[in-house]
Amino acid sequence: MNCSLWGRECLGPLRHGFHSFFGLPMSLFQEFTDPYPFWTLPANTAVTRGLVVAGLVSVVSMVMAWRKGVVSARWGMSFLFLVVFAAWFCVTHLPVSPWTQNHANSVLMRDGEVVEAPINLEEFSQRLVNESRRFITEHANSKYPFFLFHSFGHVHTPMFTAPHMAGRSKHGRYGDNVEEMDEGVGNLLDTLTQLGLENNTIIYFASDHGGHLEVTDDDGQRIGGHNGRFKGGKRQRGSEGGIRVPGIFRWSGHLPCGVTQHSPTSMMDVLPTLLSLAGLPPLHTLVSRASHKELDGTDISEVLHGGDAVEDQAGRVFLHHCDSSIHACGWGRSTICSCSGYGLVTDLSSRPELYDLSKDPYEDKQPISPASEEYKVVVKQMMEYVEQWKARVKYPPSQLSTLANLFWRPWYQPVCHNC
Repeated sequence: MNCSLWGRECLGPLRHGFHSFFGLPMSLFQEFTDPYPFWTLPANTAVTRGLVVAGLVSVVSMVMAWRKGVVSARWGMSFLFLVVFAAWFCVTHLPVSPWTQNHANSVLMRDGEVVEAPINLEEFSQRLVNESRRFITEHANSKYPFFLFHSFGHVHTPMFTAPHMAGRSKHGRYGDNVEEMDEGVGNLLDTLTQLGLENNTIIYFASDHGGHLEVTDDDGQRIGGHNGRFKGGKRQRGSEGGIRVPGIFRWSGHLPCGVTQHSPTSMMDVLPTLLSLAGLPPLHTLVSRASHKELDGTDISEVLHGGDAVEDQAGRVFLHHCDSSIHACGWGRSTICSCSGYGLVTDLSSRPELYDLSKDPYEDKQPISPASEEYKVVVKQMMEYVEQWKARVKYPPSQLSTLANLFWRPWYQPVCHNC
C-alpha cells in the first residue's frame, strides 16, 4: 500500500494490527472548515520578528557581497529570494498556516489510499457511521469475532453537522454535535440488533478527555464543551474536569442494566477486561513479547458483573500522563458503590496539591494543607510510588523529542491522486 507522492508505505493503523481503515490519519482542526489564503504571516510573534531580522541580515549581507564583487546582483537577488521564501515557508508558514492545515492535514483515507482531500465535513459523521455499519454487516456471519474501533468526528472542533441536524439543540452548535453523535450511536446499536448481534457484542463508549473550556467560535459560541461542577479542562494539568470522563459498558444479556459504578477506572482497563469477558487468558500469556511489559490496566469484569472491585488494601493508584510527565496521581480505596481516595495535582510551582476526592470531588475547597499530618503521610507515599514507577518503567522516546520530527516531510505526505 502506498499513499504518498513517491510511493512510500503509509503510516497508520494498518501497520499496527488493523486489517482495514477508514477515517482521518490526523486529527480534526478548526482550519478544516473554510478556505484560507496561501499568503499569510502571523503577526506579532517571536518567529515572525526573528524572520524579519534574518531577512534584513540577509539583505545587508547580499548587498555587501555585491559591492565587493563576490556575487552578481542577479544571482545575489535570486539566492536571497529563495532563502527568504524557504525560511518563511518552512519556519513560519508551514507549522501555523490555516492554508497548510486545510491542504496537508484535511485528508480522508480508506486503508492506504487518500479518497478525499480536503474533506467535505457536511454529513461526515453519517459517512463514518455508514462505513462502520457496512463493516459490521460484512462480518456478522463470519466464524471469527470482529473488533471495530469507531472514532466519532464529534464532539470536537470544528463544529459541523448535517443539514437535518442543524439548529436542533437549544445549546447551539455544540448541542447539535452532541445530537448528531447520539444519532450515530443509535444507528450503530440498531445495526447490531437487526443482525442479531446485540447479545454477542461488547460495547464500550468513552471520551479521551474533558471539555476544552477556552475554545469559542468566531461568533462567541462555546464549542469546547462543559465539565459541569468539575474544575479545569483539557490541557489544564490534572484537575478532575480534564481527566474524568464517563465510561459506558454494554453487553445485553450478560451485564446488569442501569448500574452506575462510582469507582474510578482507566481506559487501560479495556484490554484486560475484554480478554476476561471473552474467556481469554491475560495478555502476558497470549503475547510472549508482552511478558516483560508492565501494564497498568486492571481487569474490572467482576465490577461490571455487579461484584466488588478486586483491590489491595492500600487501594489502586492511577497515574495521569501528558507525554512522559505525570500531571496527576490518584490513590483510591474503591468499592462498587463509592470511591474514597485522594487526587494529587502538580501545579506550576511543583508543589503537589492534595484533595480528598471522596469528600470534595469537585475540588471546591482549598487543597489539604501541606502542614497537616494527612498531607505529609499521603503525599510521601504517593510520591514514593511515582518515583518507584519511574525507576521501574522505561518510557519510549517521544515522537516530538527531536526537531527533525517536527518538520514537514514531503515523502510522508498522503496524496490524493484522483481528487
